[in-house]
Amino acid sequence: MIQQAELKRKRDAVAIYFKTTKPELFLFISDEGVTLRNIEQANDVHISIMVDEGQYVVEGLPQNVAKAQQEIKKNLKLIQEDVSLSSQLKQGVTFEDVVARVMPIIPNVSKQSGTYISTSNDKFTFTSLSYQSMDQAKLLMAQALSELDITKKSSLGAADYTFANVTQLHQQLEFVPVHDSQAMSLTSKPFGWSRVRALPDKNNPHISSPGQLSFYNILGNWSSNQNAASGTDIKALLKQHIGSEDSDSNVHLEARFGAVLYENLKSKTSPMLTAPQNTIFDAQALQKYTANTSRSRRIFFGMQPPSNITAPLLPVTSDHGIHRRSVVLEYVNRNDLVNLEMASLYTPPPPPPSSNNDANALHRVRVEFLVQEDGSLLLEKAEGERKRATIDLIALAG
Repeated sequence: MIQQAELKRKRDAVAIYFKTTKPELFLFISDEGVTLRNIEQANDVHISIMVDEGQYVVEGLPQNVAKAQQEIKKNLKLIQEDVSLSSQLKQGVTFEDVVARVMPIIPNVSKQSGTYISTSNDKFTFTSLSYQSMDQAKLLMAQALSELDITKKSSLGAADYTFANVTQLHQQLEFVPVHDSQAMSLTSKPFGWSRVRALPDKNNPHISSPGQLSFYNILGNWSSNQNAASGTDIKALLKQHIGSEDSDSNVHLEARFGAVLYENLKSKTSPMLTAPQNTIFDAQALQKYTANTSRSRRIFFGMQPPSNITAPLLPVTSDHGIHRRSVVLEYVNRNDLVNLEMASLYTPPPPPPSSNNDANALHRVRVEFLVQEDGSLLLEKAEGERKRATIDLIALAG
């Protein structure tokens, strides 16, 4: 009896093909197929996605297929917005340049935000199922466009100055490929990177660190007649930029360990390993290469410092010898990013009288929470930032 019912079900079953669009297909499976499986189970049907053909097929009893199709349509109520960037691009940068740079990042942004992103007619098109998802996609894309150094907005991690400590001006240097897809940010992992490394001195191979370090100016308008700076000069430069006339202002000084990475050359065979240049060079050549902004996109990539650096800096604890764990969140003023006209379910309030360029405007907010023994978070402090100065020091002398 059961076999006869199953045979009748198979005889009555139909397979209906439905044409659809790429955004609809993407959004249909953007939640790892959870919605698709729920519709299959609820309506006793089988759904197959045919991406290349731009269609999907629903198999089952006619009445079940009809119900499943109605539920699919109910779950695919799309919202769509177009965004143009022409007025925000750097001089000489075309939309084709933007697409070429941002295309490797779009799949990650789409997957993380659940929003389909396409490009055509000098504009980005965002297609999503909710304004919340679209806002997240636009925020991630705005950060990516700012970080790629193709718009009028500066990268959030851009350094004001870069110095390299060298034993001598003509010390031999080279690029060494570096990549960590797990630790790198959304805007960095699709590209290849290299750091600068000093070659050993053939005349003095056993000397790893000089007695007196010189800091050679690689980037930044440093007002000095000489390119080489001392540690005292670096200190004075920091004080010059973080000094404030407001006696009530607080100054937060932070040192981070990592590497200054230069983007690798484009290569069809091994883009992650093709260094910016394969020749040996010195500090002067590095300065000229860095000044060529069309070729030298740079990032600071934070790394775990070695134990010989961290051991002397470990704090003495009073709470049973247990170090406190913390979670730090950093919020950025959207006016410091490319404007993509964020979609919203509500009408935003009018901006305050002071502009973002006002000295009193907050550009970032840093919030720190302490992790409790039960896993809960306790607010430790919140800091607002009005001004920032960053100096990258490339250690090449031990």
